[in-house]
Amino acid sequence: MYNMGIEVVHITADGKEIDETTDISKTPGVKTNPKEVLDLFNKGTTMFVEFYANWCGHCKTLAPEWKKLTKTIESEYKDKEFAIVSVESSVINKYDAIKDFVKKINLDVKGYPTIGLIKGNKFISYDGKGNRDEVSMLNFICNELKWPKPKPKAIIKGGGGGRFTRKRHHQRNNKRSSIRKRKTKRSSKKTRRRKY
Repeated sequence: MYNMGIEVVHITADGKEIDETTDISKTPGVKTNPKEVLDLFNKGTTMFVEFYANWCGHCKTLAPEWKKLTKTIESEYKDKEFAIVSVESSVINKYDAIKDFVKKINLDVKGYPTIGLIKGNKFISYDGKGNRDEVSMLNFICNELKWPKPKPKAIIKGGGGGRFTRKRHHQRNNKRSSIRKRKTKRSSKKTRRRKY
């Protein structure tokens, strides 16, 4: 039996995040060796994987949601044997370990981001139907792996409700006054007659 725990692996060509400035090695607990991915796969570790491209707008939108998902899984499911893996497009054919990994899961990465769950030797694609947010991806993982869903995060109430109410009230009054102005302009046009 292997050690249980959440593994986070992020493989890039230059060691930078998708923003191309943040150094991945400064993120605690993140592994950056391509061989790690193949080793985890060979051990039979279940993984949630993303293949992304730095130039892809959808990938840039996904990046903060992926980080939130990683933090949630690390805190809520630390007793599971699971890996969260990010692979930049430029390294797919650069490192032999990544080439072997992609070949073993029988995946042809044609678009970005390509997201999916690797369970056994099978790649289960996550289409998300347009929803690539933390909650949707976590629900997908929990449904596929029969994990209990985490408790919803507490919603902080209060603190500014009146401000928005006043704003809405103000907007409503402005609408009413502009409608009144239009009505008076129309009515004044109708009553005016030209004299010859």
